[in-house]
Amino acid sequence: MFPISLLRRNKIYGLRKHYDRVREHADKMKDYNRKIQILRMLDMVEPSLILLEENRIQSRFEKRRLVAQINATVENANELVKMKDMR
Repeated sequence: MFPISLLRRNKIYGLRKHYDRVREHADKMKDYNRKIQILRMLDMVEPSLILLEENRIQSRFEKRRLVAQINATVENANELVKMKDMR
């Protein structure tokens, strides 16, 4: 039987993987102004992501709040990357 803490970590690692994928797509963009805007947006949530990965947060409420904030920002950046690719 796997420890429950390992199973819960998968969500954080999946969030990191999604963050890295969006960041790679943003790095490849040719429009410099849009690229900088998206990268700054992603840079603002990276400290929170590192906090989730490296520290054990006792409060479930705080952990859920951080995950929701990071997920919303990464999804917003992803939409901006996709919107630019469609033009």
